[in-house]
Amino acid sequence: MTTRMNASSSGARTKFRGKRKESILITNGYFSGLEMVLKKKRTLLGKSTTCDICLDHNLVSEEHALIYKSGPTCWIEDLNSKHGTFINNREIHRAKLKNKDKISIGDFTLEFHC
Repeated sequence: MTTRMNASSSGARTKFRGKRKESILITNGYFSGLEMVLKKKRTLLGKSTTCDICLDHNLVSEEHALIYKSGPTCWIEDLNSKHGTFINNREIHRAKLKNKDKISIGDFTLEFHC
C-alpha cells in the first residue's frame, strides 16, 4: 500500500490545535496504526497510484470510493466498485460518516475520525 497523504507512521494519534481535522486510521495489516489526515474536501481511495489514498490489493478497484465534505458533514460514496464498500459491516453506496466508523475496502479496515 502506498499513500500520497501526509501521514505519520508512529501509530500515535495526532493532536490538532484549533479545529479538529478528519482523518483515516488503518487498523489492520502491515500499515496498522498509520493515520492520514484528510486535508482536501475530496479524497479518492483506490488501487490506482493517482488516488489520494492508494490501497494496493486485488479486491480494491482502481477508483474505489470517495470521501468528501459537504458543509460540516463527511460522506463516503462507493464508485461502483466490483467488491463494494462497507461501513460497520454494512455495504453502502453512499453514507454519512460518523466518528470511529469502520470502513472496509478489500482487505483494508480503516477507521474514520472527526
